[in-house]
Amino acid sequence: MLALKRNHPELYENVTLWMDKAFDAGQLEVLDTLEKDHSCWETRRYAVSTRLEWFNGRDDWVGLQALCMVENHREIGTQVSVERRYYRCSGPDLEHFAKHCRAHWLTENSPPWVLDVQLSEDGNRTRTHYAAKNLAWLRRAALNLIHPHGKPRDSLRTRRIRAAMNDEYCTTSLTGIFLLAT
Repeated sequence: MLALKRNHPELYENVTLWMDKAFDAGQLEVLDTLEKDHSCWETRRYAVSTRLEWFNGRDDWVGLQALCMVENHREIGTQVSVERRYYRCSGPDLEHFAKHCRAHWLTENSPPWVLDVQLSEDGNRTRTHYAAKNLAWLRRAALNLIHPHGKPRDSLRTRRIRAAMNDEYCTTSLTGIFLLAT
């Protein structure tokens, strides 16, 4: 499974136009899932198409058997967002695609990804002695201290800024004593 990105504009445009048209017309088999996490409802609609005769670039992709799409509907309070993502797949099984697509996005919330995005760990160029290992340990410790504290809807970035600007919040994060009233 490979995600289609806009860095191949013609390929991306052709696939998105065809998949959107087929999906909206009800010509594709669809698998729906519904999840509730905290105060967010998320509906995902997965679709797979094995009709590739129209796809000019299909011979360039070894093992290509299907084009796939996932449509995300997120409801947080009164805000609703809809996003569609497109993929090239080597298997035509809809349930298999849904399982692997979900696993791909879980990876983006894994500790290495969070460390890179939140604390720019990959951009760190410290190379002397044990400095890189020590800094990595400190970053992980900081995330572990800040992560469980704060309002559930606060992002890690918000929590980091609050810890930097509010001594009481920083102290409660470091000591593990936290009151929901903060």
